[in-house]
Amino acid sequence: MDIVVVLLLLAIFGIVFALFKISGATNINTKTTTLSKEQLELRYQNELRKILEKHKDDPKAQKIQKMIYLKNLNDELSRNIYFTHDDAKKLLNKLASI
Repeated sequence: MDIVVVLLLLAIFGIVFALFKISGATNINTKTTTLSKEQLELRYQNELRKILEKHKDDPKAQKIQKMIYLKNLNDELSRNIYFTHDDAKKLLNKLASI
């Protein structure tokens, strides 16, 4: 009787282990890719530089595209949890001086 109980428990343990292995539930240490605040600032600077480079022959178009980009970025930063109102203002001033 004791042997039957032990075998039954081992079988149940084996089935549960196999289910976890198949479903991938044991992979708990997944690393998410989130951008840091500094990385976001660099990305915004690079995007603005690309826009300015694209319109390097037309200063008026550069100014218009820069204003459009900064307005869209202002909207995006207002919803971003990493940036406070002051941080967003500083970043926009920094980008406006490029």
